[in-house]
Amino acid sequence: MAKNFCRISLLVLSVSVLAACGGSKKAASGSSSAASVDPNAPLTQAQLQGTWKAGCTVDSVNGGSYQDSLIISGNTYISRSDFSNATDCSAPDLALDINGTFTMGTKSTVVAVATNLTMSSVNGGVTGKSAAVIADLNANASCGLTGWVINVRKIVPLTCFGLAAVTNAPDIVAITGTNLMFGNVGGTALDPSYSFQKQ
Repeated sequence: MAKNFCRISLLVLSVSVLAACGGSKKAASGSSSAASVDPNAPLTQAQLQGTWKAGCTVDSVNGGSYQDSLIISGNTYISRSDFSNATDCSAPDLALDINGTFTMGTKSTVVAVATNLTMSSVNGGVTGKSAAVIADLNANASCGLTGWVINVRKIVPLTCFGLAAVTNAPDIVAITGTNLMFGNVGGTALDPSYSFQKQ
């Protein structure tokens, strides 16, 4: 099952980045005018809307770096990871994404600051962003597909590149300070190392 709102991980193969697949803090908190917001109420779908981005993470095991982003609109999400051979997330070589839907639930009884939600994935996508990666994708007929082109997303099975299908999976979400955070599938804890900032 996917972890952390369908978080995607990448295994960098030798020279190329071929993968082994893997809020507005809404004007709430800092302002005294937000006194009408009940801190004990569950988060709403509206509070999660927008584009969120995590910091750049250096992959000390495989080399390179990656950066996760999350776009939420209505009850749909796109969870995307851009992978780069550089250690500063510049010039991504490959992007993996999962599109899905979610349903907000009640306040978590396990993690006080969190709100329950359920997630389901709809499809996965792969976008090659460098000539070297495109050459590898085509040479290996990755995901059983050919005709890979730079910066053109292909929908792929959610069994490909380690992307994981999720159906009505329980999780938790919270906005703490300026961070949007998600938990583990099952909703028993938040993952403070996996957080997003509103863009």
